[in-house]
Amino acid sequence: MTQTMLLIRGMKTMRTGTINRAELVELVETCAIRSARVVRVQEGWVAMVYDGHQEYVLTAAQSRQPKVFKGFATAINLLQRIGVARAEVDAGHSDERDRHAIDLAQFAEHDAWFRAEVRQALEEAEEANPRWINHTTVRSDGERRQGEWCETALGLVGERDGTIQIQYIADAIMRRVQHFKDATSEDESGRLTERAIRIDLFKYGAGPDDVLKVCGSLLLDLAEMSADRSLVPTALALQRIAVAYRAEQDELEETRHLVDAEHFAYAQQVRKLCIDFFYKSTPPNVRVDMSAHREAVAAARDAGGDPKILDALDRYLDEKKALAKIYLSVREHFGINHYYATAASLPTTKEIASAAETALADVMDRAGSFVPVRIALALKRT
Repeated sequence: MTQTMLLIRGMKTMRTGTINRAELVELVETCAIRSARVVRVQEGWVAMVYDGHQEYVLTAAQSRQPKVFKGFATAINLLQRIGVARAEVDAGHSDERDRHAIDLAQFAEHDAWFRAEVRQALEEAEEANPRWINHTTVRSDGERRQGEWCETALGLVGERDGTIQIQYIADAIMRRVQHFKDATSEDESGRLTERAIRIDLFKYGAGPDDVLKVCGSLLLDLAEMSADRSLVPTALALQRIAVAYRAEQDELEETRHLVDAEHFAYAQQVRKLCIDFFYKSTPPNVRVDMSAHREAVAAARDAGGDPKILDALDRYLDEKKALAKIYLSVREHFGINHYYATAASLPTTKEIASAAETALADVMDRAGSFVPVRIALALKRT
């Protein structure tokens, strides 16, 4: 876990810490998490946890950058899988200016295009022999082409070749319904009107299976009321596609859950191997020796160095904390990337020892660079 300044578009800058998934699992296992929340930002949603002392934002395993989720439900599901049973949803951090920045840019682009089109049209109108097209002709031609596209899409129903356009299918059915309603009384077309309203609601908010299912039902009603049996095969095909699509989505969702479960089981096995290697071996497999640095700190204290800086160095040189950092670094090393790279093979003791040696060298190198600088600063402030 590190301390940093978190700055995400759409969210006010705050002093906070960062925590990756492995570190969060550790906190959850020790019952250290007091609360959690999912916060709305410009890019999506971020997950944040509070341990009673500081708030941390969940980061990606490798980049240490805040992990941004597309939907708040995804973030909540991840927290629940880790073991955080309850999380609040905070949608109050969106900046209105950031939220509309893209819309304003698109508006400016469209405005420039529209002005150029008008300018070109005026220039053409000033020519010696301008070519004028009647508005009625343009409108009827557009309606004709839209009808052709709709009927083409409706004709593709049942082919399952990925070319079906839900919007065109719904529009084609709505056009047929409107033609039928124009030729019948309001009472006879009441059921069709109810179905049509449901299509309008579904088109812009529900999944393709829901839209196709309602379209199929509406087309069956239309076939029954208009005595046009030729519509029945298309209606039944729509409903079959809806069922097949839903089955595919359910299968994909089940596969995702299985993969998540496999990842979690693998992570738990890696965790056990690392705990055995770092904490249960006799003698210890990894030794962190900060004695030389502690002696330098003690000498600086005797020389009257700034006690606040030196106290912070004593905490930094805590060998148990350093060992915990190495342990977490090794666990991250054998994370999801290793899972895929090795086809879910667990690391051997030799591989863990090699990763631990690398992490230990990194910790010692950092201490060798950091401690002398802080000691010099402590002595300078005397």
